[in-house]
Amino acid sequence: MPLANTCGRRPAMALKKRIGGVYPISAQARTIAMRSPKCYAAFSLSGVTRDSTGSALGSCVVKCFEAATDIEVGITTSDGSGNFSFSLGNNAGFFYLVAYKPGSPDVAGTSVNTLFFTPA
Repeated sequence: MPLANTCGRRPAMALKKRIGGVYPISAQARTIAMRSPKCYAAFSLSGVTRDSTGSALGSCVVKCFEAATDIEVGITTSDGSGNFSFSLGNNAGFFYLVAYKPGSPDVAGTSVNTLFFTPA
Protein backbone atom coordinates (compact mmCIF):
# COMPACT_ATOMS: atom_id res chain seq x y z
CA MET A 1 0.00 0.00 0.00
CA PRO A 2 1.64 3.34 -0.99
CA LEU A 3 2.04 5.97 1.69
CA ALA A 4 2.10 9.73 1.28
CA ASN A 5 5.44 11.43 1.76
CA THR A 6 5.43 12.36 5.45
CA CYS A 7 8.77 14.26 5.48
CA GLY A 8 10.36 12.37 8.33
CA ARG A 9 7.27 11.59 10.37
CA ARG A 10 6.52 7.94 11.05
CA PRO A 11 3.14 6.67 9.87
CA ALA A 12 0.73 5.74 12.64
CA MET A 13 0.10 2.27 11.21
CA ALA A 14 2.11 -0.95 11.41
CA LEU A 15 2.25 -3.89 9.02
CA LYS A 16 1.25 -7.33 10.31
CA LYS A 17 3.93 -9.92 9.60
CA ARG A 18 2.80 -12.95 7.63
CA ILE A 19 3.09 -16.12 9.75
CA GLY A 20 2.38 -19.57 8.29
CA GLY A 21 0.69 -18.34 5.10
CA VAL A 22 -1.93 -16.14 6.81
CA TYR A 23 -1.94 -12.67 8.27
CA PRO A 24 -2.85 -13.12 11.94
CA ILE A 25 -5.19 -10.68 13.63
CA SER A 26 -4.63 -11.92 17.18
CA ALA A 27 -2.72 -9.99 19.84
CA GLN A 28 0.13 -12.48 19.45
CA ALA A 29 0.85 -11.29 15.93
CA ARG A 30 4.26 -9.74 15.59
CA THR A 31 4.39 -6.33 13.98
CA ILE A 32 7.20 -4.54 12.21
CA ALA A 33 7.42 -0.78 12.13
CA MET A 34 7.20 0.88 8.74
CA ARG A 35 9.89 3.38 7.88
CA SER A 36 8.88 6.73 6.48
CA PRO A 37 9.84 7.52 2.92
CA LYS A 38 12.63 10.05 2.47
CA CYS A 39 11.55 13.63 2.26
CA TYR A 40 12.51 15.44 -0.93
CA ALA A 41 10.95 18.79 -0.03
CA ALA A 42 12.81 22.06 -0.43
CA PHE A 43 13.73 23.95 2.72
CA SER A 44 14.66 27.61 2.97
CA LEU A 45 16.17 30.13 5.35
CA SER A 46 15.64 33.81 4.61
CA GLY A 47 16.08 37.16 6.29
CA VAL A 48 17.19 40.78 6.01
CA THR A 49 20.68 42.16 6.65
CA ARG A 50 20.61 45.24 8.89
CA ASP A 51 23.11 47.67 10.37
CA SER A 52 23.49 48.55 14.06
CA THR A 53 20.63 51.08 13.88
CA GLY A 54 18.21 48.52 12.38
CA SER A 55 18.22 49.96 8.86
CA ALA A 56 18.28 47.50 5.99
CA LEU A 57 21.79 47.04 4.60
CA GLY A 58 22.00 45.84 1.00
CA SER A 59 24.79 44.14 -0.97
CA CYS A 60 26.14 42.11 1.97
CA VAL A 61 27.84 38.77 1.42
CA VAL A 62 25.94 36.27 3.58
CA LYS A 63 27.39 32.84 4.34
CA CYS A 64 25.47 29.98 5.95
CA PHE A 65 27.30 27.46 8.15
CA GLU A 66 26.20 24.21 9.78
CA ALA A 67 26.52 24.83 13.54
CA ALA A 68 27.69 21.33 14.51
CA THR A 69 30.58 21.17 12.03
CA ASP A 70 31.22 24.81 10.98
CA ILE A 71 31.01 23.69 7.35
CA GLU A 72 29.84 26.35 4.90
CA VAL A 73 26.65 25.14 3.19
CA GLY A 74 25.77 28.24 1.18
CA ILE A 75 26.74 31.74 0.17
CA THR A 76 24.64 34.55 -1.29
CA THR A 77 24.51 38.35 -1.56
CA SER A 78 21.63 40.35 -0.14
CA ASP A 79 19.69 42.54 -2.57
CA GLY A 80 19.43 46.34 -2.37
CA SER A 81 16.78 46.06 0.37
CA GLY A 82 18.89 43.63 2.43
CA ASN A 83 16.79 40.55 1.59
CA PHE A 84 18.53 37.19 1.22
CA SER A 85 17.48 33.55 1.03
CA PHE A 86 19.10 30.11 1.13
CA SER A 87 17.58 26.86 -0.15
CA LEU A 88 18.66 23.44 1.06
CA GLY A 89 17.60 19.88 0.27
CA ASN A 90 17.24 18.86 3.91
CA ASN A 91 16.70 20.53 7.24
CA ALA A 92 18.93 18.47 9.49
CA GLY A 93 20.52 20.39 12.34
CA PHE A 94 21.07 24.00 13.24
CA PHE A 95 22.82 26.73 11.27
CA TYR A 96 24.29 30.21 11.72
CA LEU A 97 24.90 33.13 9.35
CA VAL A 98 27.85 35.45 8.87
CA ALA A 99 27.28 38.70 6.95
CA TYR A 100 30.00 41.06 5.68
CA LYS A 101 30.00 44.29 3.65
CA PRO A 102 33.31 45.93 2.79
CA GLY A 103 33.44 49.70 2.89
CA SER A 104 34.54 52.54 5.07
CA PRO A 105 34.00 51.28 7.71
CA ASP A 106 33.54 47.54 7.04
CA VAL A 107 30.30 46.12 8.46
CA ALA A 108 30.03 42.52 9.72
CA GLY A 109 27.80 40.43 11.92
CA THR A 110 27.01 36.87 13.02
CA SER A 111 23.66 35.34 13.93
CA VAL A 112 22.88 32.92 16.75
CA ASN A 113 23.77 29.27 15.98
CA THR A 114 20.24 27.88 16.47
CA LEU A 115 18.69 28.83 13.12
CA PHE A 116 16.96 26.07 11.15
CA PHE A 117 15.53 25.66 7.66
CA THR A 118 11.74 25.50 7.24
CA PRO A 119 9.68 23.99 4.39
CA ALA A 120 9.65 26.36 1.43
